[in-house]
Amino acid sequence: MPPAAGASTVPTLDGLHLIGASAESWEILETELVGTIRMANGATREQRLAPDPDGPVIRRWYTITLDYRHLGSLADQLEARLAFPGPHTLTVWKHVTLGYLADGTRNEWRLPWPQAPHLLTPPAGAPLSRFAPTARLTWEGPDLTVQETDTYDTAVLTETACCFEKSGRRFKLNTAPPAGTRLILQVVPLFHMVTATEDQSRRYRDCLREPRRITLVETEAP
Repeated sequence: MPPAAGASTVPTLDGLHLIGASAESWEILETELVGTIRMANGATREQRLAPDPDGPVIRRWYTITLDYRHLGSLADQLEARLAFPGPHTLTVWKHVTLGYLADGTRNEWRLPWPQAPHLLTPPAGAPLSRFAPTARLTWEGPDLTVQETDTYDTAVLTETACCFEKSGRRFKLNTAPPAGTRLILQVVPLFHMVTATEDQSRRYRDCLREPRRITLVETEAP
């Protein structure tokens, strides 16, 4: 199973690999729509929006801030992309974990985003296998065999396989798991982002470096 934390290569924005951007120069903020309510007996209960029937139980939204003071000539290419309105595509080549809850009848679900390795070549010669999805049933279940195919609708699955639609967002099992079964995935998202509306100040303390930081916020993927 791929690591759940850490970054193994540089981000890719609108197809541009940001070679030279160290992991210390960008920040990821996860936002979850969740609240709490105080019950009459003093207990606290968690409140969440009801998930889509084919979506993950918890949907997190991402804000990513990039600092490109050390990008050199790539700064011009980045500015050219941001001179046009979004959405922009962005991946930080990092796995995120998603949880789905079986209802006893459904054997197909949907990812919140396309998968980056289905649409992009990783930077710096990184192998595609490093960014492959994983799937398992239950907390400690063994990894399912992963199939990634362009012929998703006609794919033949074994009982221990999970099939992902290439260039799409659907995935399925051979049969519907029993109701209440947890399906746990790790995938590398290709986010659709727009630039944040807040002002970005700049301090020109170094005449050779552009001090700008770019904040991108996730929008719904098509």
